[in-house]
Amino acid sequence: MRKFFILIILLCTACEHKLPAHREIKFQDNNFVMFKAKELEIIFNHNKNLIQDNIGDKSYVTLKKAVEKWVHARIKVSGEDIRILKIVVKDAKIIKTEMLDQESGLKSLLTKPMEVYKAELEVALEFYLPESLFPNNVMTISANCTKSLQKGASLDERDQLFYDIAQQLIAAIDVEFNKNVNVYLGELVTYF
Repeated sequence: MRKFFILIILLCTACEHKLPAHREIKFQDNNFVMFKAKELEIIFNHNKNLIQDNIGDKSYVTLKKAVEKWVHARIKVSGEDIRILKIVVKDAKIIKTEMLDQESGLKSLLTKPMEVYKAELEVALEFYLPESLFPNNVMTISANCTKSLQKGASLDERDQLFYDIAQQLIAAIDVEFNKNVNVYLGELVTYF
């Protein structure tokens, strides 16, 4: 009897799912942009940064972590001005929808239904004077992408999908940032 329980415990622990090691979000450009500002704040102005499904917030790659890493890698403040730079994440979401099966007959039995993940990310760089309620300078950048996955995919495949989504959104945000920073915030840039 004891051997039976030990065997069950061993089987349960062997079948336990472990998520893969943490993957790092990478950027094409490793240079940072220095702004004339005293301090930097990151504000997440949305309800949830990841969809709720069986992975929940256990995914190692969330949009929140990706944005924080991007801000810390690419944006610095000089400390020589009285302005405050607020990085406001206005929208960061991944929405899951199921594709309806369009096929009929034998082909519909052989193909698995798909889940479509639509992701959006909108970030604003806002410069405030110390006692100002409204920003003096604003630059808003946004990106979106769509990825699909077979229904019933493993947690590893979903984690890879979320990593790919975060990587694609951050890459698009980074391109928009590089393209527009000198146009909209040129007088506040000290090093590019």
